[in-house]
Formats: sequence, C-alpha cells, structure tokens
Amino acid sequence: LVFDATNTGNDVTFGGSDAATVLFSGAGGGWVFSDVNATTTSSFTVATGSVTLPTGVLTVVDDFVVKDTVSPAGGTVLVTSITGGNVVTLSGNDLENLTSEAVGGDYTLTDVSASLLGSLTVATGTFTVGTGTLSIGDSFDVSGGIFNNSSGTLLFNSADTGEFIDPGTNELYNVTISGTGGWTMAGS
Repeated sequence: LVFDATNTGNDVTFGGSDAATVLFSGAGGGWVFSDVNATTTSSFTVATGSVTLPTGVLTVVDDFVVKDTVSPAGGTVLVTSITGGNVVTLSGNDLENLTSEAVGGDYTLTDVSASLLGSLTVATGTFTVGTGTLSIGDSFDVSGGIFNNSSGTLLFNSADTGEFIDPGTNELYNVTISGTGGWTMAGS
C-alpha cells in the first residue's frame, strides 16, 4: 500500500485486515490510524509525511523505518520478523512502547541514540541498539531475548513509580537512572 497524498487529515483504516508492505510517501501528507490495532506482513516505512500510529499495537513483520515523522499515540510497535537483518529506524522520532518478538530473527535499532516514552521489551530473538543513549520512559524487560548493548547508555527517566528493569542474562554497559520515578531491579 502506497499512501502518497500531499494533504493532511487523511484516515488510515485496515479494519482488521492485514496489509503487506506499507509506504507513506506524500510530501507534506498527514495520516492518522483510526484502527486501535493494525498489522503489516512486511515492512512499514514513513519516507515523507507525518503518521499518527495506532493507539493499540502496530505489528510489523519486517523493517520499521521512519525517515520523516511519526506520533506514537500511546501504542506499541511490535516487530516480529523470523529472519535476520531487520531494522528499526526512528530518525529522531519518539515511540511509546517497542516490543521485539523476533523468533529466530534479529532487529537492529539503527539510530545512534533513540527515545522511548514507554517500555522496551525483547521477548525473543536478538535486539541491538546504537552506541549512544537509549532513553526508556517506563520499564525495560529484555529477559526473553538477547540484548546487544553496543557499549551504549541506557537512560531510565520515568516520572512514575512501579517501573522495573529486567536484563535477564544480558549484560548492560552504561546505565543512568534519572527521574522522579521508581524502579525495581529484577534479576542480576
């Protein structure tokens, strides 16, 4: 599906159906998902324009690439590829929550630094982050997969209590806890 409108205020509704490759490429275009949840069975790319993501879960089975603008709308981006060499690129945009369930696959966050307003979860597979700072606004659970820290910094900056940090058997490199929130360390 190619969305190439050049005006704003466009509605995107999959209505429970899956889409394959999704490309937003309208210079100056603006789209809002009205679905709570949506699924692409291949890649999801915002080349140009602005996209407000679903308020629930956006499932992406291949690459998730943002070159222009996304608004997270409080939802979760779930990446689920079973093959290797997949990417998540945010280009300075924030996401709310990011979950990787790449059974037998892997994802690389291509940005040197990135920010999640919510949680990062690595349920299965391998997830590699950049060498800069990854800000986490809520909880961090990589206990189900492999987390490659790339000698980068994790910045936990929640303003809420009740957050947790669970590295599983993964090693972290630099960790900074800064904020008014509260975290529970799970595991070693």
